[in-house]
Amino acid sequence: MKALVVIENGLAEMREVKTPDYGADEVLVRVKACAICGSDVHGYDGSSGRRQPPIIMGHEAAGMIECIGERVTRYKPGDRVTFDSTEYCGSCYYCRKGMVNLCMHRRVLGVHCAEYSRDGAMAQYIAVPERILYH
Repeated sequence: MKALVVIENGLAEMREVKTPDYGADEVLVRVKACAICGSDVHGYDGSSGRRQPPIIMGHEAAGMIECIGERVTRYKPGDRVTFDSTEYCGSCYYCRKGMVNLCMHRRVLGVHCAEYSRDGAMAQYIAVPERILYH
């Protein structure tokens, strides 16, 4: 697939990259639109420190479901969706209390830092968990 990859601070290139794999409780979304967040601007110029190259940024997007994992129940291929920018675990203390914004294991789409790396939506496809999707 094609993706906009930040290869160094202040420099991005369209590249061919592997289409992401998706798990049993995830969907593969064909991205139709991706906005540029202020945090993407700071990631691109290197001032945030949370988007260390190389990275595919982008977390404000919408698209259509291409494929679903075997445990996905609320969505089907062809559904138009958007998703949270934050991938919460769904099982920690805060998630069980419905306070997913405080998830102890949260990851943000399009972030590559010392703790984790999670490609974003400035690409033809993105894999995301069903729990962060919205019709």
